[in-house]
Amino acid sequence: MSCSFEKEVEQQLKEARHTLLNPPFATDELLKILGEAEGLLSNVEQASHRSMQDALLPIMKALISDELFRHSDMDVKLYVASCITELMRITAPVPPYDNEWMKV
Repeated sequence: MSCSFEKEVEQQLKEARHTLLNPPFATDELLKILGEAEGLLSNVEQASHRSMQDALLPIMKALISDELFRHSDMDVKLYVASCITELMRITAPVPPYDNEWMKV
């Protein structure tokens, strides 16, 4: 991935984290945001730079918040699971969450 493209993705992830930390109440809007986040995460390579890892941390926290992780809408849960899967791919072989959370 080119450095300028990586910086652009990093900036978009930083913007997405603010929205995910305070998700909208409308499910359709939340699905759109999660879909965009999943698309951004799919463009991040493994062993990313430290600045990219820093951009991912708030998104990792937001995805396991009760508001998103235990959302009542099945499509929201699917997008959250897809984003978490992308995070696991990016951070492999080091898991992005601790063992206790992974059990949940």
